[in-house]
Amino acid sequence: MTDRRVVVGAVSSAHGVRGEVLVTTFTESDEFFAPGRVLLLNGPAGSPAALTVERSRPHKKGFLIAFRGLTDRDVARSYSGCELSVPREDLPDTEPGEYYWVDLVGLEVFSQQGEPLGRLSSIMDTGANGVLVISDPGTGQETLLPAIDSVILDVDLAAGRMTVEVPEGL
Repeated sequence: MTDRRVVVGAVSSAHGVRGEVLVTTFTESDEFFAPGRVLLLNGPAGSPAALTVERSRPHKKGFLIAFRGLTDRDVARSYSGCELSVPREDLPDTEPGEYYWVDLVGLEVFSQQGEPLGRLSSIMDTGANGVLVISDPGTGQETLLPAIDSVILDVDLAAGRMTVEVPEGL
């Protein structure tokens, strides 16, 4: 799990002339954007670049961030659209029965009757709740299920398995 990264935001645009960037956040925690924090820029250059937050302040629905050593507006502008991530192990522990989406993606999904449905390939955020995207590699078919307690019956991370109740009609 140590090589897994979790996206916590994305650079929207350059701001000002001194290399600050506007970051849209994908997390409820502001701690990832605090001064001294190291974020990995998943940029166009290939390997992620480690950037240290020098200053940050809330701005609209995100943060204005100055990264240590980034003082050029043109370089900051080249980061537009790039994701910012942290190693999975930097995330706080979850409460029992709570999971990070990154830990669920890749699990084998089975119906309550034990029928294999496929692998959880992604989770979409719809605002009201997440939607599980389950891909069956044999047929290429995708099944979409709401990520709610009445559908997700059991999660066993150690076994790499999730059990779901498929609502009638799906």
